[in-house]
Amino acid sequence: MSPACGETAASRRNRSHASSSGGPRRPGFGAQGRGRSSAVRASGRSWRWASRGPSSAGSCTSPHGVVLGAGTTPRPLTARLPGTVLWQDTAAIALEGSAARFPMEVLDFHAARLPAADAPWYLDWPRDGERFEEPMLGALRLFLNSRHPAIGALVSGEMDAATAGAVTSMMRLEVARTMLVGALAEDNFVEGTAEYPDGSVGAALHTMIGLYWPDESPGSLRSQLRAAPQAFEAQLQERLRFLAPEA
Repeated sequence: MSPACGETAASRRNRSHASSSGGPRRPGFGAQGRGRSSAVRASGRSWRWASRGPSSAGSCTSPHGVVLGAGTTPRPLTARLPGTVLWQDTAAIALEGSAARFPMEVLDFHAARLPAADAPWYLDWPRDGERFEEPMLGALRLFLNSRHPAIGALVSGEMDAATAGAVTSMMRLEVARTMLVGALAEDNFVEGTAEYPDGSVGAALHTMIGLYWPDESPGSLRSQLRAAPQAFEAQLQERLRFLAPEA
């Protein structure tokens, strides 16, 4: 058996930088590829597979089956040749998902030629409301700059818990603000004229609003944002429990 990642972080970056154009490009979220196949060790009814973290993302496909071994006694109307596939199936395993965690990737901003190479993070997402129907895992990603001292300490676990909590809280607030303000500027999203499939950017935005503003609609939120942006900002901090101690 040899699980293979359907889309790897490395393949996205390689595809992204294949062009010789001078300016920065979106890392190739639309890229589809096959990662390296890896052997697994089976024991009884369980098996274990290990992969390098930075090279695995999106989903993993695990083909498995039952193969006729050598030394079996053939019977009438049964398989005879060793190696004959008696049964096979394929399982798709989600390695990351919007319901479980936000799509993120740690990389060197200088090497990736991302804008503001010394920034701690960079949110790449489709601000155009016409693209809110795209899958969240393919259209959106939060990049963390491995060269930034704070991010390096955060992802390595060297940062103390209090500081790590503050940095993470600030990151969540910035991402939520960017996405909410951008979505509320889109008429199709606010007026409900577009339908978004499960797992899409638009569906994730509606979930976010329902979670933090269960009694508000996108239209009423946009009215609040336009009438009193400072109050909306304070409310956003309150709803996301910005810098609040963990329970």
